Amino acid sequence: MPIRMIAAALLVMACAAAAEPGRALRVVVLDPDGQPLPGANVTSGLWTDDKDFAGSRDRLTEADGAARVELPKTFTILRLWAGKDPFVTMFVHWEQSELSTLQEFPAEYTVKLERPTRAGGRVVDVEGRPIAGAKVEVRLANDPRPASGDGRVRYNT
Repeated sequence: MPIRMIAAALLVMACAAAAEPGRALRVVVLDPDGQPLPGANVTSGLWTDDKDFAGSRDRLTEADGAARVELPKTFTILRLWAGKDPFVTMFVHWEQSELSTLQEFPAEYTVKLERPTRAGGRVVDVEGRPIAGAKVEVRLANDPRPASGDGRVRYNT
């Protein structure tokens, strides 16, 4: 092989390596009907020893409903929140114990948002009189998960 061809091949290989993007997770956010949701917010929280890596970031999904979450070389926890009004924000996470046993981290994860459920009513005393200024707190018992999820995604409570 002539030296010029070898040099050209090495140059192409060097350019390809330099242009290779960093490790990332492609997060796809879908609406309740399963359609891509542009403009959804994806927040990531990463625990890493990489001092130069920003552990917490917000990004918006593109027209295809996808956002790219950059990943450091090593990390011990990854938490994601995906949401867009008027839908319910969802929470997804990979914790240290699970990450230590994974063979390979996924390249893509899809989150399907849900429509909220509204509740209404009046807060009254035992005699049926309204209580002015009463605050109501709703909690989801037993860590319910969306029916359409894979068991990893949860409601952001």
